[in-house]
Amino acid sequence: NGHHLFLLIISRSYEAFPVGSIPTIPVLADGIVKAGSTMLMAGLRLAAPMLAAFLLLMVVLAVLARIVPEMNILFISLPLRVGLGLLMVAMFLPFINGFVAEFADWMGKLLPL
Repeated sequence: NGHHLFLLIISRSYEAFPVGSIPTIPVLADGIVKAGSTMLMAGLRLAAPMLAAFLLLMVVLAVLARIVPEMNILFISLPLRVGLGLLMVAMFLPFINGFVAEFADWMGKLLPL
């Protein structure tokens, strides 16, 4: 139903900004700031588990590099990072649908209509 939402937004944009009229800068700036902050928060919420897991992996690898300096951490970290990434995607894939629906609701609230 995303295409229906897109067409609804396009049709209502003509109500908010009629053809031939020039929108004021404060209205546009306010909308851009609200949309940008909402997208930034959504992106951070989506990426936070991955960032935390990879940060933890890097800390563990750094400690391992200090404990065993002869070991080549680069060759060990590459498959670990790929494996962790695939594991995290598999774990969080069921939650993506709900997140996208919630994000669509956020974007719907941003519309000035």
